[in-house]
Amino acid sequence: MALNRNLQALLGVLAILCVVLVWRWVAGWGLITVNFVDAPLSKVIASVERQGRIKIATNAPPDTKVTLQLKNAPLFEALDTLAVRIDGEMRLTYMIARQTPEAIAGINLLANERRPEGWKVFSSGFGGDFGGPADSIPDYRKISFKPEAGQDRSLHALLEQAAQKTGISFAVPADWNPVVSGLPKSGSASKAAKAIASNAKGKSLEVVFLRVRSPGGPGGPPGEWAGGERGGGGRRTETNPAWVAERMEARIAMLPKEEQADARKEMESMRNTWQEIRALPEDQRRAKMEELMSRPEIQERMENRMASRDEKMSADQRAARYERYLERKQAAQSAGR
Repeated sequence: MALNRNLQALLGVLAILCVVLVWRWVAGWGLITVNFVDAPLSKVIASVERQGRIKIATNAPPDTKVTLQLKNAPLFEALDTLAVRIDGEMRLTYMIARQTPEAIAGINLLANERRPEGWKVFSSGFGGDFGGPADSIPDYRKISFKPEAGQDRSLHALLEQAAQKTGISFAVPADWNPVVSGLPKSGSASKAAKAIASNAKGKSLEVVFLRVRSPGGPGGPPGEWAGGERGGGGRRTETNPAWVAERMEARIAMLPKEEQADARKEMESMRNTWQEIRALPEDQRRAKMEELMSRPEIQERMENRMASRDEKMSADQRAARYERYLERKQAAQSAGR
């Protein structure tokens, strides 16, 4: 009898340990822990892909040396830090195509070409930065999307709407623009992308592009995002102010509740300011823009963003940037003599 009680107690302890281990495992889903020093970029990407369960594509050389040390970092925080370390930028994109192999081929093109032939890219910039800490990087897959019916029910029109309302990029073959059978339900951008592809009788692939500013790798001159101009195909589509406002509201909704009210006030203030600027004659807009950018609160936000990016740089990157600053300063002094 005593033996049975001891066995039951042991089994109870084991059960509790199993629950704790499972909870820790589940709690760590999507969190990134890496410890790389001068490691090949390909190795770093493979580790982040495995832990974050996401596809990453880049135009940076795979043997680029990267130092990245993170512990239990949210996926997009890790991706943003990695982008900084290779002196590049990050972009979440959904590839919508007729078949999966076509979408994979599109990924390879977008990773390496500024304007990929045969593809349209719809992009309107990530969801805005009203409120929240300067280094707050949300999970863009979770930003909400509320589709609305319009006269144009084509795939391209719906993807343009999704891009402007979420700030996420969508890529689609230029010669494939079917009528979408139905609108996706309101929800996260990731679910909407799958639903849009399914309703168009196609496939969707989720990928994060890490694109360096120069094909030569870190340290090169600034370049353009691989997707080319917003709307793709060499033309710019018209921005819908209501969709932009919806994007900003969706971004605010991702902030902690106690920060949302102040963020909405700031958004409303900025919206009114931009309306005033647009209403001005062309010759007065530049002066008003300069006035806006010189405001203390705007300067502080810009400085916070720059400081946040600086913190994600490696020690070597900061040293190299300081050396470039000294070189420019010396050149300016020499020119003034």
